[in-house]
Amino acid sequence: MEITVIRVIFGYAIGILVSFVLASIAGTQVVLASVQAMGLEVSWAARIEVSRADLLGLSATLLPIMALALAAGWGLYDGVISRMRSDRVTYAYALVGAGCILALHPLLALILGVDVFAPTRSLGGLLAQGIAGAAGGWCCGYIRSRSSK
Repeated sequence: MEITVIRVIFGYAIGILVSFVLASIAGTQVVLASVQAMGLEVSWAARIEVSRADLLGLSATLLPIMALALAAGWGLYDGVISRMRSDRVTYAYALVGAGCILALHPLLALILGVDVFAPTRSLGGLLAQGIAGAAGGWCCGYIRSRSSK
């Protein structure tokens, strides 16, 4: 039982961190693509440095918001699956992760009246965020599915 609780926490934490890192890097690249489209040169060194800076800067804002959304979604999924006495499926965590992030950004814009994360203003940027949520969900699901065996 104790090992299962640790695996749940570990699975959620790894899933959230993977989602955040991928979302931050993808968001940075979407913004830099816009800068490049304006005719400015963006070197690989600049891309790496800006990505690093964004990871640090967004860890105080985007990370907690994503953590709440993903933990709520995955927790709900875990609750439903445990009541149904069914097996956890790794790809379901990925779908829930993508859905949480795809819903998060438009909901924040609706509630706050402003896009909180600029890269999500474009469909490509929003889809990149969803893919990040799916990747984190897959990692979470992989770890979680091992704890139920």
